[in-house]
Amino acid sequence: MKKILQKIGLLIISTSITLMFLEGLSRIILKSAYTHVVDKNGDMVSMQINPGNLEMGLKPFFKGRMISGEFNVSINLDSIGLRKRIEAGFAIEKAPLQIALLGDSFMFGWGVEAHQAFGSVLAKELNTILNQKIIVYPLAIPGTGQFSQLSLLKRTTYFKPDIIIVGMYVTNHIASGNDLIDNLNEYYKLYSKNASTKTNDNSKIDFLRQVRRWSKNNSNLFRFVETRLNAVFLARFSNALNIESDPDVMKNAWALTDSVLIDLQKEASLSNALLVIQYIPNTIDLLYSTKNKLNISDFYYVGDGHWNPKAHKIAAITTANFLSEISENTF
Repeated sequence: MKKILQKIGLLIISTSITLMFLEGLSRIILKSAYTHVVDKNGDMVSMQINPGNLEMGLKPFFKGRMISGEFNVSINLDSIGLRKRIEAGFAIEKAPLQIALLGDSFMFGWGVEAHQAFGSVLAKELNTILNQKIIVYPLAIPGTGQFSQLSLLKRTTYFKPDIIIVGMYVTNHIASGNDLIDNLNEYYKLYSKNASTKTNDNSKIDFLRQVRRWSKNNSNLFRFVETRLNAVFLARFSNALNIESDPDVMKNAWALTDSVLIDLQKEASLSNALLVIQYIPNTIDLLYSTKNKLNISDFYYVGDGHWNPKAHKIAAITTANFLSEISENTF
């Protein structure tokens, strides 16, 4: 028995050393997965008012940079902790077309300069197509789901949107249903008397989700395997453990998200605004595409996993063309 335990111990130690070596090697050869924010003095900080509590939002007038092995971009937030509004063109004959842009880190423009982000490109494209002044209000906050985004929209009274665009990160593979689960977590955090005691199956696999999130944030090797290699065995393994694979959790998450989308539509109707859902595909969705041979690195940062400037441009142009097709009967 003692020899068996010794062998198990040696196996654990050798495996740990091997993984540490591979992790170190990946950080040298591959792009770093660790993204961090520094302030104007170069000190590492958080953009959040209260780190870990997204309800508090981001710091007003924050100025700094977001840095990883793949990008180094400036972040300048306005008086309410959002990226500054975007204007394109001049109002001559028509009134400005005002757009509220809701979403998480993708719509915020994680890892890209403000002028490269979806909202900026969309404003310029629409201005060119419609020959009309476009104003985009970026209301996106990293890490939020539509539940929080709806709350933010309701609190935003300083403009009346003509269009409300909601970016949704919802898929069926690894990392699937992020927005759905974020909605569920935000709901229980707001309405549960004790946030640590939840009454449904969401709590039993929170630990696994936290482990996976920690691994993605801290292990370059883990992130590279998950977002770049996307091996079939990993997808199956992840589906067996991932919070999004639990039928009961997903049922509740979809039901809540459906109700939030209905409320968003009602909110849009009150302003006579058009509600548009901007679908944000997962890297796995690209790999499972049977029509085209797609390289993830063409659209996503390999280590970080967010859209690169090219993807922002493609998504914005596609959305601008869609909006232009219905503009004559809508705006």
